[in-house]
Amino acid sequence: LTDGAIGNEAQLFEEISGNRGDARVFTVGIGSAPNSHFMTKAAEIGRGTFTLIGSEDQIAARMGELFAKLENPAMTNISADFDEKSVHDISPNPMPDLYRGEPVMLTAVMDGTAPKGMLRISGVAGRQPWQIAMDVAKASEGKGIAKLWARRKIDDLEANAYAVNDAAALDREIETVALANH
Repeated sequence: LTDGAIGNEAQLFEEISGNRGDARVFTVGIGSAPNSHFMTKAAEIGRGTFTLIGSEDQIAARMGELFAKLENPAMTNISADFDEKSVHDISPNPMPDLYRGEPVMLTAVMDGTAPKGMLRISGVAGRQPWQIAMDVAKASEGKGIAKLWARRKIDDLEANAYAVNDAAALDREIETVALANH
C-alpha cells in the first residue's frame, strides 16, 4: 500500500522479481495521477494486472471486476518459445497470467527477412496443461510492430535498471534501441 510517492522503483522491481515465488502482484491506482509506469511494470513483473480507478464512485465496480479476475484466471504460467534460433528479445519476460478481459501481447525480434519456424505458447488453463503451436510464416505483416517492440524493450531495460551496475551503458543501450526504431 502506498500513497503513490514511490522513490525506490528499482528496489521494488528487484524485490518483486527475486522474491515473488508463486505469488502474483496486482496493483490498483485510484485517482487521476497514480504512478502508472510503476504500477504497470510491478504487475507485469509480478505476473498480475494493473487496475486503474479514475474516481471514488468507480471503486466498488472496478474492485468487483478485479476480484472476479483473481478468482478465475483464464490461464497461468504462460510461456512463449520459438523453435527458430534467430528469434530473441521476447517481451514481456516473464509472461503475465491471462485474465478475462485482459489481453496478453508478446513481441520479439526475428533476424532475417522472412519469418519462419514455430511459436509455441503454453500454460495452465484451469488445472490442465494447454499448448498451441503457430507457424510464424503465416503471420500477417503489420506496420509499427518494431516501435511497439522498442517501447517494450526500453520499458524492460528501465525496469531492470537495478540489475545493471553501469548506468551510462544502460543509457547508451536505451538510446541505441530508440534510435534504431525511431
